Amino acid sequence: MPVIHRIAAALVLVVLAAAPDARAQTQREVRRDYKRLSREVSLIARGLESSLVRDDVKTATKLYRLEMKAVGLLSRNAELDYADHEEKAQWMSSIRSLHDDVLLLQERVLEHTLDKLDRALPGEPNRDLWAREGIDLYRPLFRTGTPDPSRPPPTPAESRQVLARMQQDFLDSGGSDDDINWFGPRYLENVGSGELVEWVQLGERIRVTAAGAKHPVIADGSSVRGAGSMKIYKDSKGEVILAVVSNSSGNYKPGVGSTIGLSDKLEELGVRRDRIVQTPILPGEPVLVKLLLKASKKYSKEEINEKVGRLKMAGDVELPDVKPTSTAERRIVKGGKVGGGKAKRAFRAGKKAMRRIGRKPPPKIRRVTLMSHAGLARSSLARGR
Repeated sequence: MPVIHRIAAALVLVVLAAAPDARAQTQREVRRDYKRLSREVSLIARGLESSLVRDDVKTATKLYRLEMKAVGLLSRNAELDYADHEEKAQWMSSIRSLHDDVLLLQERVLEHTLDKLDRALPGEPNRDLWAREGIDLYRPLFRTGTPDPSRPPPTPAESRQVLARMQQDFLDSGGSDDDINWFGPRYLENVGSGELVEWVQLGERIRVTAAGAKHPVIADGSSVRGAGSMKIYKDSKGEVILAVVSNSSGNYKPGVGSTIGLSDKLEELGVRRDRIVQTPILPGEPVLVKLLLKASKKYSKEEINEKVGRLKMAGDVELPDVKPTSTAERRIVKGGKVGGGKAKRAFRAGKKAMRRIGRKPPPKIRRVTLMSHAGLARSSLARGR
């Protein structure tokens, strides 16, 4: 055998011998990080109530970071090559449970936050609930910003005007009809890992968007059986490792049972039930920090957005760099909001690119109200505005 072949064979043997050691090293790192994260969660849990009195913003910030660390750890572990698949499944389950613990603590912070907001900014409207054939339905509240307790509830005409403004804002920020879709296998396949998706349930079907539209815009002003936000985390092969379903909606305020419909849909599409988490918390977003800063009345809107933006950037670092396969790769997103003209151009270019590679975008939906500038203008004229 030539010398060069013997050297190559020796190198292959060295690599094969080192592979188990490298795999064991990465697994030890995950276990170490898990124990460290578990200790941090326990420390916050044992003094949660007193920390909310002492510094609630700091507490909410810590919990947001722990949430992102838990998701990041879950994603890292999903990419490891375990010799024992059952051992890997057990670790995945443990990390998901730790993530659930963080959400549970955040739910207490949410109660504290809403109570503080009610005292600082009174006038928050109650949910508008009705039922048809025993099924809960929620009417849109058409919120326009900080509540004003001195103002009466909006009239139907005022509500239509608010909806028109919401639709116009969506268009101005780069949104279009193509960004709102029925939730099905194609959308689940294409949605990016960790992408924030807004959803509403209309009848038995779920309508979704990742383009930042408000829930009444997604529902076209209709009553819904549920509404909220969702994040789906995937591994590099596209398998769902965690789906966080939230009923967080300020315009509908649906009850806790409203997330079951979406969870059932996810399971129908092949997501295992033990990988679906239901929570009132907006997943993977520092919204509790934002609301507590707002309730303190110490900061301007711009200052709050700057602080929350920095925190969001730090939280996103915890997630692995996974190639996006959804609207995230076609849109320019800044500060959690869809960009303007650049986003439109990026979206159109992305659609053309998908056609070139033979991958179709999510199907366009039929809407009751035509979401176009001309359609909104005709609607406004018809209503005498």
